Amino acid sequence: MSEIQDKFKNIISEIEEKIQGKEELEFIKEKIANVTVLFLEQLDKMVDLSTEKLEEVIENQKNLSEKVGKIEKVIENIEKDIYLEETQYDFEITCPYCNHQFVSDFSTEVKEEVECPECHNIIELDWNHQEKEGCSGHCGGCDSCETDVEETNDEENEDDDM
Repeated sequence: MSEIQDKFKNIISEIEEKIQGKEELEFIKEKIANVTVLFLEQLDKMVDLSTEKLEEVIENQKNLSEKVGKIEKVIENIEKDIYLEETQYDFEITCPYCNHQFVSDFSTEVKEEVECPECHNIIELDWNHQEKEGCSGHCGGCDSCETDVEETNDEENEDDDM
């Protein structure tokens, strides 16, 4: 700020050297002071406006950060629901050793074996049993059932047409 004041004083000094009439010199000094005041007032208004706009931006940023935080929490909950929680499936199993029927729950992680709660023998689970030995019904649990159902429906439709 002192650099500006020094330049202002230099300008006034140059004017005082060139203008000899006292009335004219005072008039020019007054007009320069008026122009300077107008300039400083406009500069203050611009600073105030910039400060106000900056405060609005900061407030908007705060609101957006809160909203993003809420969205992140919702996304985390969705991720937990979709990916992290294991879905439980109940299967009825008949023990091949003691013929005890029991229900066992399995998560999305496939187990290869389960222990019979009655005789405590380990039962190996063959998840592809129907596909290996052929499917006996229209269960919709494998691709061949859907094909069988479609073929059966097509054959029935042909019989109806005759």
